[in-house]
Parts: sequence; structure tokens; C-alpha cells
Amino acid sequence: MKIGKKILIGLGILLAIGIIYIIFFMKAPTGDGFNSGVSIDMGMEDASSDIVETTSGVIYTGKVIPLESRYYMKDATKEYKDTYVNEKDEVLKGTILFDYVYDYSIDAQIKVTQNNFVTLQEQLDDYYSRIQEYKEWLEGVDSEDTGYKSYLESEIIKTEGLIAQNKVDWIKAEESIRKLNESKDDYTVKSEIDGIVYQIIEDNTTSSFNTSSAYITIYSKEKIVRINVSEYEYNLFNVGEKVSVEIEGLNKTFNTNIKFKDILPNNLESTETSYYNVDITIPDEVPYGYTAKITVSK
Repeated sequence: MKIGKKILIGLGILLAIGIIYIIFFMKAPTGDGFNSGVSIDMGMEDASSDIVETTSGVIYTGKVIPLESRYYMKDATKEYKDTYVNEKDEVLKGTILFDYVYDYSIDAQIKVTQNNFVTLQEQLDDYYSRIQEYKEWLEGVDSEDTGYKSYLESEIIKTEGLIAQNKVDWIKAEESIRKLNESKDDYTVKSEIDGIVYQIIEDNTTSSFNTSSAYITIYSKEKIVRINVSEYEYNLFNVGEKVSVEIEGLNKTFNTNIKFKDILPNNLESTETSYYNVDITIPDEVPYGYTAKITVSK
């Protein structure tokens, strides 16, 4: 029995020591212990960003991309003529990229329409002359000759209607010539931006609204760093605010600013956490595709 009591006493002592150890030595971690130095992969298909929280702020990782892209398709209804640029060429706004065999019937249509103006002007002069005559005759009509008076008044109204129609026809002719002149421009495809010819795909010879079917792709010279932020960090970013951008590939850090942030998320129709594109300015010397780290103060 004495041995049993000793065993029970010993177990009680061990249990007490264990409780004391838990109370004084196993303290729960603080909130900072859960967050500091944790890397979070957003997992967005279109623009993913890694986030690291430090004492100096939040660090986002993004890519250097062109501010604008332009995609030029071939028109299957026209006969292709020639291309005047090569891949990696720098182009200015208005540079001719490629063209089509010109349709000279457009010039003939313009000439015919221009000749119509001569006829329209002759008609207009005749209508005004008629009205003047009707008014002069109307002044000399006997007040009792109501029939003739009514006839002249109706002729004046009829001729005024012809003048109105003539003006409508004139406007239509001008619009027709304007459209024909614009169609002449369609035979020459020009760059809409200053940029670089990213690629030319010779196989893409038919018109399509799919960007992957573009014959020529132009990237703008102006670049940005695009990052993707969740709704929980959205208010950390304000347009015009200064940020630090580190380009590891160049071993340089630039002080730039936030250029733009989306008001609509990329995944608006999803029930998951919303993510927004945020664009940050970057100097021209930074090549496309380089990785950038952006530090934003908390």
C-alpha cells in the first residue's frame, strides 16, 4: 500500500510540473508572428502578384508590360499588296504597316458625285429664281382674283419644298464623298501608336476579331508595371502616390508613382475575393518582361 501511495504522489507532482510549464513557458504567438514574412500567391490567371509584408511596407511583385497593344488584321475582302515593317522595328503613330491593291473605282465614284454638285447648284438657282418671279406676280394680282392668288402661293410653297430637298441631296452627296475618301484610307494600314513591332504572323492572312489571329502586333513604347491586388489591399493604392520600384534584373530602384487603378475587379462575376489591376509608371530604360518589386507603405 505504501508503494501505491508513493506512485500516486509521484504522478501528482509530475502533473503539477506540467501545468506550470504550460502556463509560464508556452505563450501564444502575437498577431505579427502570423503575418511577418509570409508570401501569398494570388493565383490569378491574367495578372498574378506575390505579396510580402515587412516592417517597411507591403512588397508586391509584378511584370513590366506595354501600356497599350494594337492588333492589326488583314481584310479578307481586299487584295493584299505589301508589308513595310519588320519584327522589332520601332514605329511612330502614322507609320504605314501594310497596304492593299488600290481600287481606282473609288476615284471614279468621287468624280461622278462631285459632278452632281453642278446639277444641284443649277437646280437651286432655278428654284430661287422661280420663287422671286412668283412673289413679283403675287404683288400684281388683283385682290379679287383669289384663284390665281392661291395658285401662286401654292407654287411658292412647292418650290420652297424643292429647295429643302435640294439641300438634303447636297448634304447626302457631301457625306458620300467623305465616306469614299475615308475608304481610300482603308487601303493603307497605319500604326495608331508610337511603339515596337512585336510580331508579324504571315499565316494570319484573313481578317478576324481574335487578337491571336492578328497579322501585326504593336506594343507601345510607354511601359507600366501591372500588379494584381485584392479587395483587402485596394485602399493602399491611390493614383499619383509615390512608390518604390526595384528591378532586380538591372539592379536598380526607381521612385515612380501609381498611374491607374481599376474600379472594376478582374473577377466581377465570381463569388471569390475580388482582385483589381493597378498600373505603376516605369522608365523607358526598363525592358519589357522584367520582374519588378513594388514597395507600398502600410
